Amino acid sequence: MERTKTRWLLAGVLCLALLPPTTYAQDTKWEKSTAAGTKAYQQGDYVEAEKQFKTAISEAGKFGEQDQRLAASLNNLAGLYETQGNYAQAEPLYKRSLAIYEKALGPEHPDVAMSLENYTRLLRKMDRDAEAGKMDARAQAIRAKHAQETSPRTVVVPLEEQAAFQEAVNQPGADPMIALAEKFLQDYPESQLRSLVYSALATAYREKNDYDKVVENGEKSIALDPDNVTSLAIVAHTLPQKLQGSGLEMAQKLSRAERYARHGLERVDVLPQPANVLPEEFEKTKATFKSMLHSALGFVYLQRGISAKSQEEYEIAVSLTSSPDPIDYFRLGEAYSDERKYAEAIEAFEKAAGLAPGTVIDQLATEQAQKLKTVRDVMQGTGN
Repeated sequence: MERTKTRWLLAGVLCLALLPPTTYAQDTKWEKSTAAGTKAYQQGDYVEAEKQFKTAISEAGKFGEQDQRLAASLNNLAGLYETQGNYAQAEPLYKRSLAIYEKALGPEHPDVAMSLENYTRLLRKMDRDAEAGKMDARAQAIRAKHAQETSPRTVVVPLEEQAAFQEAVNQPGADPMIALAEKFLQDYPESQLRSLVYSALATAYREKNDYDKVVENGEKSIALDPDNVTSLAIVAHTLPQKLQGSGLEMAQKLSRAERYARHGLERVDVLPQPANVLPEEFEKTKATFKSMLHSALGFVYLQRGISAKSQEEYEIAVSLTSSPDPIDYFRLGEAYSDERKYAEAIEAFEKAAGLAPGTVIDQLATEQAQKLKTVRDVMQGTGN
């Protein structure tokens, strides 16, 4: 259950990263043409994609010559032509798109940097390295200026890259996801989506119970984007589960886990709501994130032997979701037991067993509940 939940959360976060450059009504002809063109592109139907993107450009022009929808549509068609090797057709479209972004957003906006990067890539393919170098330097200067910004912004990527990304992260199994995610990182070593791809890898390796790979990829994701809530939750949850090495090394792992969990809780409440997600669904997503992060803190405290604080965190974790993780109830039972709250511990163990029938958790929780019942009965018989 926990792994399924994590993958679903990853999908929720990914949809935040691939919104169109601006968010508008979903029933416009421009929106429909853009969606149809993107779908055709991803399916390799370039003739249909070109037709739909041209329609989107025509529709976007009705909003005004400086509207960002027009810039986005020009960028899409340019990306299609670039993929086909039609560089001469792509260049004026990238140039026009860049001019619109500059006028609409200002010359130092992050989305201008994105447009510059697209144009730079095309120039390099055309062996115009001197021009590309100047354009890339400007893009990097904009990136550097905005590196410390904490407000969320839309990530806009070329269609070919977006299609490769979606194919990788939407794989139904861990192994194909890992294979395509690794290929994506090789094909797009400077992609703005790398943090999300590493997060997907961490999720996939979590499904395979590969602790080291989970932490490795999760922390690569966090290094690229310290506010990636999915990665913060996954790594915070995983680090305390395999404490090996010296006492100092174990303490350092627990400290990292606590730091990630607390920062994740800070970031959850400022996550931007995607336009295509209902408010109630978005609130459920945030609550599930919070549950995972409080669970991570509960395990950190349990490993440190601070059972009272562990109990508090696990109580919050199971209260935040309608589908609590049975492992959270199991560890809550351990925290209660350490505090000699045997009635509460028995109840928690029984809930863990009930949520995971026929599993190892069911067996272990049932055994623990039975042992505590014996302890309770002995204590009641002796008057203690």
